[in-house]
Amino acid sequence: MAAYAVSSADPAVCWRITLEGQRDPIEAARLVALLLDHGVEVRLAADKKSFLVATAQPYGRFVDEMMGIQRYPEVHPAAGSGILEPYDVAAWSLPLMMGVRAERAKVSAGELAGSSVLQSVPWPAAGLAGSGKYFSVAGQQNNIFALSNAMQKAGADVYLARGKGEAPAVIFAAHPDLAASAERLHLQLRARADLPEGASKLKPLRLGLFKPYIASLDEGWTRFILEQYGFPTKNLDNKEVKAGNLNAAYDVIILPDSPRNVIVEGRGGFGGEGFGGEFPPEYTGGIGKEGLKALGEFVENGGTLVALANASSVLTGEEFNLPVRNTFASGEAVRGAQATGINIPGSLLRVYVDPNHPVGYGMPGEIAAFFDAPLAFETSPPSGDVNRSVVAWYPESAKDILVSGYARGADRLEHKAAIVAFTKGKGKIVLFGFRTQFRAQTEGTFQLLFNAIRWAGL
Repeated sequence: MAAYAVSSADPAVCWRITLEGQRDPIEAARLVALLLDHGVEVRLAADKKSFLVATAQPYGRFVDEMMGIQRYPEVHPAAGSGILEPYDVAAWSLPLMMGVRAERAKVSAGELAGSSVLQSVPWPAAGLAGSGKYFSVAGQQNNIFALSNAMQKAGADVYLARGKGEAPAVIFAAHPDLAASAERLHLQLRARADLPEGASKLKPLRLGLFKPYIASLDEGWTRFILEQYGFPTKNLDNKEVKAGNLNAAYDVIILPDSPRNVIVEGRGGFGGEGFGGEFPPEYTGGIGKEGLKALGEFVENGGTLVALANASSVLTGEEFNLPVRNTFASGEAVRGAQATGINIPGSLLRVYVDPNHPVGYGMPGEIAAFFDAPLAFETSPPSGDVNRSVVAWYPESAKDILVSGYARGADRLEHKAAIVAFTKGKGKIVLFGFRTQFRAQTEGTFQLLFNAIRWAGL
């Protein structure tokens, strides 16, 4: 692709993606790859410390739209009327969704002229540095989970170690396949002679992804992501859940984003009642009381149950007796429901994370979370054999909540919990109040889901 003309005088407006200080430099490279794939010209600064994406190029408007923050326009169709509110997704800022640091700034003509046009994606340095019995890497990159899964499949031991106030380190025992796998996944591991004190060996996990008879879009996207990162995933349906004895086959079960009426009763779903026609009798209904009992026994016997967004309504009912409730709800939350007093049909909201909890390991203290349903948690003191942790929460003031998109009723989220984790009996439960893996696009929050799975193996 031919380079566009660079002015010799005026400063240029560019998006700068720095190479240093990125929590996940592989995601920064992926962002560059996406821009290149769409015909955008990206330059490497002369000091090789940042990428420059000028807005003065044929795809400049596209660059600003995909890199910038969205603010939904307030259009009043008539005098004195309310605004036309968005129906669907109102935010798509790639840096925010991917967890990449980028800034829009003026760059001197000299710096821009001294930069070079990228012809291919400059992935981070990868492979094994040094020699030793073990190799470690800071546990804050998505691809580390892919490497962990690949090495466990190859029979290698994988460990997790965490010092006070530090991101966890993932440590791999030396193995013939380790170097090639690290290079393939663009990860660089450093040698060490021994394991640090307190390192825990990660157990290989058997992962089940619930697939209701009523089609779930989120089940498909979740399965796609888990397969991309090498998680050994098997679907389970209503019949298998209701049969019980789930611990014999699974260590972790994920309930994808579907409301309670779909999962428990087998009615409703995308498109409403009757959408898609009638099913044969053997493919109708939900998991029912038998399935709820089986999931409860799965947790009590040591399983980890993860509920994504609206699926949390299955676990906040009386059957599980958890000290938590949805702020908005009846248990059948509907996206964009006006009766709740909130309309955030697809925007990025500010969420604070506790990186000291295993579900928050390796995450920054603040993230942009994709929110598209009236769902937030209120908790109460636990009792009995239940322990509760608020892993993520919304700011105390509504003015700090919206990052990109549109939000009516954000005050209803003030200081509410966004992720809650429990230990119950011998097992664990994680409730996600937002779409951590929305359409495989929100790579900046994938790790929260991956951490919830890994928690089962600690």
